[in-house]
Amino acid sequence: SRMGGSVIVMEPEDYQEWLTTGNTGGETPEQAGERLFTALGCVACHGANAVQRAPKLDGVFGSEVKLSTGETVTADEQYLRESILHSQAKLVAGYEAIMPIYDNQIGEEDLLNLLAYIKSLAATEGAAAQ
Repeated sequence: SRMGGSVIVMEPEDYQEWLTTGNTGGETPEQAGERLFTALGCVACHGANAVQRAPKLDGVFGSEVKLSTGETVTADEQYLRESILHSQAKLVAGYEAIMPIYDNQIGEEDLLNLLAYIKSLAATEGAAAQ
């Protein structure tokens, strides 16, 4: 059986505009990401008021993260992307490998929205903590 689909080609400026406004019914990427963060259950382990089963994400973007291997990595976009899609790849020191793997479970738009939300936590909560 064949699967149908469509590809939309945009000029770079139009693509940036789409990334900023999206087609999410007026939601910003951060708002859509926050909604997904709750809908997917991420908030239960990573949320500000969650039981400490997973690292807190407030201020994580751009910070140094110590892994179970002893190495330290920067929580940049590539690291966060890998941590969502392949959660077992780089475990944060002190935490178990209990997070689901979201590769093939969420689409690129959802992933971009989640990343926007996590980055926004760094900008707001992280700044307030200092």
